[in-house]
Amino acid sequence: IINIAQIATTTISSSTINAFSFSKSTSSIPLLSFDTLNSRIGMGTATPGSLLSIQAGDAQVTGTSTTHALIATSTLFVGAQGQLFNVSQNGRVGVATTSPGSLLSIQANSQVTGTSTTHALVATSSLLIGANVTNNNEFLFFGQNGFLSIGTSSPGSKLSVQAGNAQVTGTTTTHALIATSTLLV
Repeated sequence: IINIAQIATTTISSSTINAFSFSKSTSSIPLLSFDTLNSRIGMGTATPGSLLSIQAGDAQVTGTSTTHALIATSTLFVGAQGQLFNVSQNGRVGVATTSPGSLLSIQANSQVTGTSTTHALVATSSLLIGANVTNNNEFLFFGQNGFLSIGTSSPGSKLSVQAGNAQVTGTTTTHALIATSTLLV
């Protein structure tokens, strides 16, 4: 037990990894370690890898924080058990999910607002927009070939509407109109 009754300054030996530490025993991993060789502090490690290294447990940062970099050697979770935001070891980012299935996974309703000079959502592959894209029940599909479809992920022409009716109002100029069923004019 350490009892310090007055304000005191203690000098720790310089240029030493694990120069001073707090531990449960001489053989256990330090709870707190001072690396004076590299000017680092470690929690749960005797060899901190950065200015502040926390290993073998979770860390909580509260309040407002501005940082140059936040490095996680495993998965980085923000929020209760990663429910708000997480970055996994494979580089995938999840919002409202702890297991992102693609580079960016959002498991909730999302909204894009603000001003954009490009007014574009760019996908380097196909883009699916809908409620149930895994069971071929897409609402809207943009293919790499520039084709657009509703109700299918295999558009046969520039615009394909399947599994439902389509309505076109106003003046329409077209080169050709092909009906595979009844065409009402």
